[in-house]
Amino acid sequence: MALKLVALIYLALQLGCIALTNFSLGFLLATTMVPTAALAKPHGPRYVWISPTSPNACALITDRTLIQ
Repeated sequence: MALKLVALIYLALQLGCIALTNFSLGFLLATTMVPTAALAKPHGPRYVWISPTSPNACALITDRTLIQ
């Protein structure tokens, strides 16, 4: 339950930042994503596959190469 709360707070932060740039897009995303995220029920551990070209993967790869 705590993880769901953190996810909803993070979603609210992202939607707030989008709304500062484009209010209509932020409102549209909020009306579709928040109820879906609030009603979703987690079912055990899930593994997330990160695309090698995503910004997160690039940061992870860069961070690991700098440490070595």
